[in-house]
Amino acid sequence: MFKRANYVMLSLIKPSSNCRIMEEFQEEFQNNDMEYDNDDMTDTEDLSEGIDSCTLEPALTNGEEFVRCGRYQFKTAAYVDEDKNAFTFPRYIRREDAVIEDVIRDSALPFLPAKSLVRFKTICKGWNEWISRPLFAHRQAYSFRGMSGLFSQLSNGDPSFISLNRMVYGIPKPPLNFLPEPVQIISTCNGLLFSQGHDDDNAYYICNPATKDWKRLPKPSLYHVSGPAAVLAFEPSRRIGVEYFLVRAVDLVYQPVIQFEVYSSTEGSWKVSDSIYYYDKEILIHGSVGFYMKGITYWEISPGKALAFDLKEDLCGVQPLPSCSWPRGVLTEMHGELCYVRAYRQGNECKIDIYGDIDMKLKRTIHLNPPDAGESSWGFQALPCLNSELLIILVGKRIYSYHVKDQKLALINSAGNNDMRYLPYVNSLVSLSC
Repeated sequence: MFKRANYVMLSLIKPSSNCRIMEEFQEEFQNNDMEYDNDDMTDTEDLSEGIDSCTLEPALTNGEEFVRCGRYQFKTAAYVDEDKNAFTFPRYIRREDAVIEDVIRDSALPFLPAKSLVRFKTICKGWNEWISRPLFAHRQAYSFRGMSGLFSQLSNGDPSFISLNRMVYGIPKPPLNFLPEPVQIISTCNGLLFSQGHDDDNAYYICNPATKDWKRLPKPSLYHVSGPAAVLAFEPSRRIGVEYFLVRAVDLVYQPVIQFEVYSSTEGSWKVSDSIYYYDKEILIHGSVGFYMKGITYWEISPGKALAFDLKEDLCGVQPLPSCSWPRGVLTEMHGELCYVRAYRQGNECKIDIYGDIDMKLKRTIHLNPPDAGESSWGFQALPCLNSELLIILVGKRIYSYHVKDQKLALINSAGNNDMRYLPYVNSLVSLSC
């Protein structure tokens, strides 16, 4: 114990200097403690008095600066770097040892597509280890959401990938050859892909085409006659772990009824929903390219009508579409809103109509003049897309991207086909096991 502290050092300094001060400060008090033993305790002053209401007030005594705390005075001695005032808090604190490599690694890499990141692994051992970490893959899946290209496939044919930019986006070739059997692509969502095997078993697979990570799903309980009308639902989040759902809309045999069956990656099993949709007219649910957005899956089942299923509420219903929607349009998301995009030819002019709002009213019409628009009277249609400012259209055998804001039309592929199934893809590192 000690009667009175002789001095205190107060400063705003670097952490390394602060450690040195604290060591000197502690040594001073230890020396003071050794000068007093238990016999002197009766003569010591009570230092607790006035401490609870202590306020620091600068004062001058004999020309020297002190800080008054209650009825005690403490002399201050501050280390000041670069002529800075120790009593003025800096406007910002700069990390002096930060280098550009660390800034890029922490703040830029998660926003890049998978193909670019695979290339960056070769820069150095440190980057290879950093990009290979499961936590980084989780951050990248959450940060990068841009559309990278399209998967295309004919019925029972081999799948192919159409990149929007071959230098930036890509997957290992040939696509999906890492799966145990040839498959038919059914649905994609935020970097994950759902497919069905061609063998008699009709196995279901969820995979990431960029990382070759895949998983076989258990068999569902509801029987379907033809190819499944299924939608993959996956929303990257900040929470550690990957949670996805697969929603099947099953048209019951000899009954005008559609039931829903949901697979949950968290539960690892299927569950038949209590929600049932009854219809009085023939619908085309099988083969319909489904769409997922904000917890709801959609299937276009007839002109002017889409079947919707809410995963959270376990409810189904009908989403109205433009009466002229069938069959050359697609559901998509633009600026956070569910929209319907329809492409058609009117005379010698090509048009794209964009519908939105709850009642799916016409919001915008885009006039296009592709160089090969007159080559085919059929084959002008909108393809699925993800970017709010990007539309994908098929004109004959050519696939174009149209940037809505810049009003620019760009050719991305010349091997299109009306009979192909096209699905959008995000070049993500998302892992099925994290």
